[in-house]
Amino acid sequence: MKGGMAPNAFAGNSSMNTLDDVFMEALFKGELTVDQTVALRIIKMSARDYLYFGLGRNGITPEKFLDAYAYLFQCRSDDPRTWVDSYIPTRYRDMDGKLRVSKGTIQPKEIASKCFDTHYNTSGLGEIISISNFIARLKKKRERIVSVNIKQVLAYIKLYCDEEWARLPRAERKGKHAFPRVGVVPTLVSPTDSKILAMLYLYGRDIPTKERLNTKEILPTLLKYKKLLFPEGVI
Repeated sequence: MKGGMAPNAFAGNSSMNTLDDVFMEALFKGELTVDQTVALRIIKMSARDYLYFGLGRNGITPEKFLDAYAYLFQCRSDDPRTWVDSYIPTRYRDMDGKLRVSKGTIQPKEIASKCFDTHYNTSGLGEIISISNFIARLKKKRERIVSVNIKQVLAYIKLYCDEEWARLPRAERKGKHAFPRVGVVPTLVSPTDSKILAMLYLYGRDIPTKERLNTKEILPTLLKYKKLLFPEGVI
């Protein structure tokens, strides 16, 4: 697995990119509506990010994997408790090409329209297989992929962590964390706790304690996990 480029980075399957052509062909033939085509593509992208993360450098980051899991298995349009937070930052470029950040609240109706169950109903997939059966099969397939390729998965975890370590400034390298190897498969199938996933792939660093303004009270030492941000301009 030179440089993380595993020959099996998609578990022997295609990257699903060819499905986009299938969807577009069906759209032009009148077999799908525009809404169905968009919904199917979103579901396809999330299924891809969920199924094939962790096998090697295939373009799927831990953040994409967590987003896909939350979209497919956790967030539902009829349960606001699963939405977590509707206050989000939006990135955009102004007329001068400068990147700006605007913060605001997404309305409940808009959030519901972006949920998996809404897209599933729109796509027409429900006429072929129930949503519960679909996600059950998806989870079973993910578990099989990780279990069958566990040596490759562990090798990529080590490579990923080593690269994260190399990116840290030398002054902040205070010793590697002993990442747990117990429960790797369950974590990579149902990552209900993002910190546990972070412990597998990302390095933490201790933030130096600081005195609060006008007091001698010391802030507690925190363990801050590094976040991988998408490069500017990448969607």
